[in-house]
Amino acid sequence: MKLYISNSFEVDTSVNNDNPPLSEIGIQQAKSKRITFPDIKFDYCFTSPLIQDYGSAMLLVGDKVLIDRDKRLQYEASLADNNTRIIEFIDFLEQTYPEKTILLVVNSAMNSILQNYKTKNLEII
Repeated sequence: MKLYISNSFEVDTSVNNDNPPLSEIGIQQAKSKRITFPDIKFDYCFTSPLIQDYGSAMLLVGDKVLIDRDKRLQYEASLADNNTRIIEFIDFLEQTYPEKTILLVVNSAMNSILQNYKTKNLEII
């Protein structure tokens, strides 16, 4: 499995809730990033159910987005087991999709955790 990670993009801070959508700048960030990897063909893209993450993923890869409904890719400040959940999720991906190219779109907190996961097939885009 070849695994890529991307941060989700800027949210609209004028929306006053816990799950804001992307801002216009965030939408432009996603469109610009999509242009930087036209030769990579993703088989799947996993993301959390957060609007910021899902919206970013949809703009990057379109219809190949799968939501991690178990919220293993969603950072939970109150949970001490974010690292454990990530490791379990990466292990699941490696077992289920050994020959696939996968993109994970996550917020910066989860991206930091993922970057600490040691795998030879991990690339940050």
